[in-house]
Amino acid sequence: MKIFLKNNLLLVVIFFLSLIIFISLLTYNFHLSEQNQTLISDLKIKYETSSEKSSIIKQLSFVDKDFVFATQELEDMANNEKLLNNLLSRLLNVSENLFSNWKSKSTESVNASLTRKFSRWRRSCVNASISLPESGSLSPSLDSSFLQQENKPAANDFGFSFTSYDGSWPNFNNSEAKLLDIQSEIITEILDSICNSADDNHTISIVSLKRESVGKTDDLSIGTDELETDNYKEFLLNNVSGVESFVFEIVLRCQTYSLRKLVNNFRSPFLLRKIEISPFDELTSFDSETFSPQLDPFGSPSIVKQTDKFLPIVSKVDSKVVLVYEYITEINKSALELYTSNENINDSTKKIFIKWLEDSGNSKIVSDIKNL
Repeated sequence: MKIFLKNNLLLVVIFFLSLIIFISLLTYNFHLSEQNQTLISDLKIKYETSSEKSSIIKQLSFVDKDFVFATQELEDMANNEKLLNNLLSRLLNVSENLFSNWKSKSTESVNASLTRKFSRWRRSCVNASISLPESGSLSPSLDSSFLQQENKPAANDFGFSFTSYDGSWPNFNNSEAKLLDIQSEIITEILDSICNSADDNHTISIVSLKRESVGKTDDLSIGTDELETDNYKEFLLNNVSGVESFVFEIVLRCQTYSLRKLVNNFRSPFLLRKIEISPFDELTSFDSETFSPQLDPFGSPSIVKQTDKFLPIVSKVDSKVVLVYEYITEINKSALELYTSNENINDSTKKIFIKWLEDSGNSKIVSDIKNL
């Protein structure tokens, strides 16, 4: 054996090398087979996953269209929000708003200011030939004297909706005194507009002027000057959350020329919420159907056919006009509430919301949103 190995050493070496190579290749083949099986299994799993995702994508094919639609909706909402902010800004008219520009006063100063206003109001009405009712004859309805064309001198006891405070002043707190002072300033603007709407040929008579109560103390004293807003509630902007206002009712006797001029004199924050015009034949007991003139004061009444009608002869046609004005005092609206009240906003939707704020003109609160 040893001789054989010595004589065939090369062959033996080749044999063992071949054996080692064979075993190595066999082992490597087994290893590759296992890897192949693993890869095939992974591929099957990935194929199934891919198929499921492909099916889901097909089912969600509408998402792209929805995203485009939602993006357009956001742009439309941003434009509407910008228009709304501009509208509310014009309605509030901060530069001319008496509530926004009110300067702090003591209750005594408010009382003194109101006392001076009484004199000014009456003097303005006298200068403009505006007729005022006597305090004992204030009534929302008019009798036959309504048709008289001559103006009476301005009454010295008409209270311009502050009758109870002409000569007396309850113990108001600062909050009520502030609101009363603002209301009196609004009344001044109303009277200025009325005076500017009258002339020698188109006179105006004030029948009544009413306002809302501003608090508990005012409730006890306001009396017949108080305006009950229940009849006008549906017309008022303060039904909208965040909008605060005062409401005034002005009842006048005037002609349409003066009425048009008066309405055109008002601008925001005054809002005309309701207007009622009653022609003079609805304000008297005159009946043109049954009217029978007494032709002979010493004879019997003449017989007039039912088809004949008699109309009153007047040089000017006056009407009873009821104007309800709402004066906007505050608008508390902020897009920040949309963010704080929405619990579903996350980091990704927060970026979209901030972009919407910038597009809608609410960039001032973007820093507040980022800090939340």
